Amino acid sequence: MVACFFSTMLGMYANSYLTFVFCGLLIGMAGSIFAVGVPHVSRWYPPERQGLAVGIFGLGNMGAAISTMFGERIIHYYLNDQWRNIFPVYAVPLLLIAVLYWKFAPDSPVTAKPKGTNELLYLVKKTPLVWVFCLFYWVTFGGFVAFALYLPTYFVMAYNVPHVTAGDLATTFVFTASLIRPLGGYVADRLPGRKILQALFAVAALCLITEGLAPSLTVATCAFILLGACFGMGNGVIFKLVPTYFARETGAVGGLVGAAGGLGGFFTPVILGISKDFTGSYAGGFAVAASFCLICLYFTRKEFQRVES
Repeated sequence: MVACFFSTMLGMYANSYLTFVFCGLLIGMAGSIFAVGVPHVSRWYPPERQGLAVGIFGLGNMGAAISTMFGERIIHYYLNDQWRNIFPVYAVPLLLIAVLYWKFAPDSPVTAKPKGTNELLYLVKKTPLVWVFCLFYWVTFGGFVAFALYLPTYFVMAYNVPHVTAGDLATTFVFTASLIRPLGGYVADRLPGRKILQALFAVAALCLITEGLAPSLTVATCAFILLGACFGMGNGVIFKLVPTYFARETGAVGGLVGAAGGLGGFFTPVILGISKDFTGSYAGGFAVAASFCLICLYFTRKEFQRVES
């Protein structure tokens, strides 16, 4: 968090596309917080309560909703449209939280033996379920990140709504996905995670197909809210299953899965943009996104049945 404080402050002085990309790479280190936090949180609780605990930890995604809703307003109403001044607004809380965490957060009561590089490579090579979890999170968390960032642009381009309205509509998706994440973990503590993921991926695919049909603004907004619920619950379920299947390697596997989710957030807007540029419609991009949900649906049956057998 301290490193992210300095990289965020550096964004104030970025004056070209390349420097913005460089700052973005540095700020992206914040994603490692999740890889560290998941095992730290889960080790405080017995397996039957880990889903809810990690889901509550995942409420940190609410930061994306707060940013979408208030970022533009803060810049306009309080910073005199000086967008560079928004960087300290994000950076200072990072530093304060880092100090509070260092001062008051104890180490987890159970510590796992660190894995060597060879052991981790062997795990990744010999355990396909690691890659399946990466694919699942690539779709759910990657979809959350992608649409949280891209929906304001999408609503403006597809429905010609004002920018502030587009941001508010996008916030409904982000709030839903963030708030419902603990519910996903809670339900996964009590029901088979595989069955839950099957239902979520099926509904998510239907939502994306609906968006590809260019419905009315009301229908599109409702479909995105339902999609956010599927992605949010899916995130909670997946990170309940990671410590369940990889109790001794939760940190390493969680880091890989989290990285896959970040990559998913990068590719989805690119796919939607390419579809719009080459066909004049977002339908192709939504079709590709829906196909990934169906692929995940297939693996919830095949890979989990193989592991459970």
